[in-house]
Amino acid sequence: MPLLRTRPTLRLRTPQAVVPGEPFEIGVLLDAKVEVEIEWCDVTVHGFESFGEARNPLMVPLAARVCDARTLPVGTTTLPCQIELPSHLSSSHSGPGSRIVYEVIVHASVPWWPDARAHFALNVRAPAQPAESIEGVPRICVSRLEGPLDGTPYAELSIGSDVVEVGGVIDGSVAMRDVGSARTTISLVAYEKSRSTGASQRVGRWTIPLGAPTPGQPITFAFGVPPDVTPTLTAGSFMIEYWLVAAASNSLRELISAPVRVRIVPKGMAGSSERVVAPHVGDARLEELFTAVGAEEGATVEPGPTLVIRRGAVVARATRELRSDGTRLAVRITYAPLHLRLEVHEPALVAFARKGRRTAKRAGLSPRCVVSARDEAQAAAFLAPLALQLTRARSIDMGDTELRYAVPSSANDRVSVGRVVREMRALVDALAAPPPLPTVLAGASAEWTELARALAGELEPGHARVVASTSEAAIDIATLFDEDGAPCGTAVSTKPTRELRIDAPITLVDENALPTSLGISAEARAALERVARFGRVSVDALEIRVTMAAPLGPTMPAARGREIVEASLRLAAALRPMTGPFR
Repeated sequence: MPLLRTRPTLRLRTPQAVVPGEPFEIGVLLDAKVEVEIEWCDVTVHGFESFGEARNPLMVPLAARVCDARTLPVGTTTLPCQIELPSHLSSSHSGPGSRIVYEVIVHASVPWWPDARAHFALNVRAPAQPAESIEGVPRICVSRLEGPLDGTPYAELSIGSDVVEVGGVIDGSVAMRDVGSARTTISLVAYEKSRSTGASQRVGRWTIPLGAPTPGQPITFAFGVPPDVTPTLTAGSFMIEYWLVAAASNSLRELISAPVRVRIVPKGMAGSSERVVAPHVGDARLEELFTAVGAEEGATVEPGPTLVIRRGAVVARATRELRSDGTRLAVRITYAPLHLRLEVHEPALVAFARKGRRTAKRAGLSPRCVVSARDEAQAAAFLAPLALQLTRARSIDMGDTELRYAVPSSANDRVSVGRVVREMRALVDALAAPPPLPTVLAGASAEWTELARALAGELEPGHARVVASTSEAAIDIATLFDEDGAPCGTAVSTKPTRELRIDAPITLVDENALPTSLGISAEARAALERVARFGRVSVDALEIRVTMAAPLGPTMPAARGREIVEASLRLAAALRPMTGPFR
């Protein structure tokens, strides 16, 4: 043995690239000029990221002992070791201000002498076949959310998919106006961005020219992503993100730009290998505008595009309508039947709008509107909350189940579309509320509500009607109207779930007109007399109907309707046939 100890020289044999989640093998090479004793040899894998002056670990270090105490012979000794990195790790990256680095540290302990240590870089890349692909969607952006303004530079950019592979192609289209002879380009711009402060710096830019645009006409393009760019990533302290930018500039400055964020992924990770054609710029921009306004104002967007607002049975839809005199938004609202016999129209000539003008004025509608209804005072009370939202409406057409109107608007800017949606929302809220009772019955609103509650039924206030059903019968209490539309009576219908046993239909004007012989039991006869006290009675195998000469409410309590139903049910029970094999 030499008088002075020596250390072996360390080398490392690694694959060209390793994939997180997949095991790989390395070889530790120890070169000794003379025999050397070592106590052990360890391998440790570290990963860290750095951005600016910050440095953060990416993983818990992986350590493995490749050998224990031994004597290294003269020459090279190779010690194999198998390692597997966690599957969630990002690929290696080296940028102007950020890095993701993996290294292998080899440590050989030499007794009574300084140990041998060496650091080696490890190249980590994304898997060739990812576990799941990433689906992209078409994107649209504009330089001005309010739309084009005469004389002001304006740009729209659309792309077929916001996800593209390294070395792939982004298909899109650009439309510009009022940029003159400016230079027009499409650029892919890369940024490094701090996750803590939000500060970013541009670290790459790739540009292609577009040529002279025709105002408002789309220019299609196919932008090739460089094959050596770092994919989009989000690390602990920084992000790398990409934007595709359509711009027009002159020698002095940039006149206008429209940027859209894109995600660059490793090869094989895009959801579809087919190139997706970008949507038409104008149509896509309008849908983007509708979606943005709808999200703010509580509306959803359906294909068309169509703005939609729903409140229970009330549904409002607004679509853009192109006409020879310009563009406007057409609105259609559907709702549960009002039962008012309502018709509202806005005629072309005021001279034709004589009938119903007074009702329209009472409701606060435009003097061009014509209103007709069974009860015009009731209709005016119902229409009054709607009138304020219809001040800008044109071509109004309304009935018991639907309201149509139009708003003169180009639908190209956020302000006008937002105002239309707010008006729609207010109309929907008003139409979701039930109409008032007919004017004569207005004072009995609480009584009718209580009647519906007592029968566990539904009140249709427009024509003062209660509909209910039980296991025994279907019940219908309806107000009757004369030719002028005024309430003139009430009909109470009770339809048992089983047919009644009678020899022939029975009709009674009052209890004093009851025939002496009806072929019914004494119990049924007594029940029929009680029902006949309320009004005219007609009985057949399917229905017991009582008609009164006065409406419930003004002179007769609405609770009378419940009394009639109870008496009718007792009559039905007395008239029901026997059940079983001997009936």
